[in-house]
Parts: sequence; C-alpha cells; structure tokens
Amino acid sequence: MGFELSKSHVVRTKSKKINYYTLGNFGVFEEISMPETTEGSELKEQKFISWTPWGIDFEVNSVRDLSKAYADFLRYNPNVVIN
Repeated sequence: MGFELSKSHVVRTKSKKINYYTLGNFGVFEEISMPETTEGSELKEQKFISWTPWGIDFEVNSVRDLSKAYADFLRYNPNVVIN
C-alpha cells in the first residue's frame, strides 16, 4: 500500500507523538506513547487507528485489519479517486 506521512506532531509535553498517514481520502494515525522511564529503559506503546469520513474510528492490529478497513472504505466510497 502506498501510504504517505501527511502530518506529525507531539502532544502532552512530549509524552505522545502522533503521525498521520493517508492513502487518498483513507487515513490511519499512529499514536506512540512514551511514558516516563526509569534509568534509561525505553518503553514505547504504539497503536494504529483508522478513521472514516463518517466518524468511525477503530484500532488496526494487523496488515489484514488495515486491508479490510481499506476495502470497506472503497466499498462505501466507490467514487473516491486515488492519486
């Protein structure tokens, strides 16, 4: 799939980073939580969430979920043109 990073920013005083990826009008955002660590240990929590134009958000846990979400998006939006 040809997703491109469209926007990235840090929220909550650098404890969370959000990257927005798009493929045409279909979008996924990556949320990386960086909780405070002790003595150099790095713990990152990472999750991907897909959104739809009609306001439904859901967590994407695998490439299969992402493919299904994209197929559903195209099924509900057949007039979407992908550049």
